[in-house]
Amino acid sequence: MNAEALAGLLETLVNIPSETGHEARIADWLASRLAAVPSGETLQ
Repeated sequence: MNAEALAGLLETLVNIPSETGHEARIADWLASRLAAVPSGETLQ
């Protein structure tokens, strides 16, 4: 991953509301991203 892609990922992450106690939206985004990776594995 290059610096530009990493910066884009960071921007995406900080723009997803995830206040303490309300992290479901960012967790769902991360789970779907990991599930899309052929070698990724997530627990449901």
